[in-house]
Amino acid sequence: MNMTVDELISELMDNDMTVFYTAADGSAADMLCTLAEDIVPESNVKIRNGDNIRVYDLVNEEWANLPFSKISYASPVAYS
Repeated sequence: MNMTVDELISELMDNDMTVFYTAADGSAADMLCTLAEDIVPESNVKIRNGDNIRVYDLVNEEWANLPFSKISYASPVAYS
């Protein structure tokens, strides 16, 4: 991973990001997600719980858990 969990959470609060990770079945996966307050629905969601980070999946429009230890790379999305 190219950043710490705190750095990733901070980036997600400011940006939409593509996160590349290993799914539960062992396959490679990616997710377009964010924690930006102007996008996520109001909620009392706990963002960090142990190794898990709770993010808002922008494609499925729902909250999702990502185990930080399974994330291989994260990159901000550049919109044109």
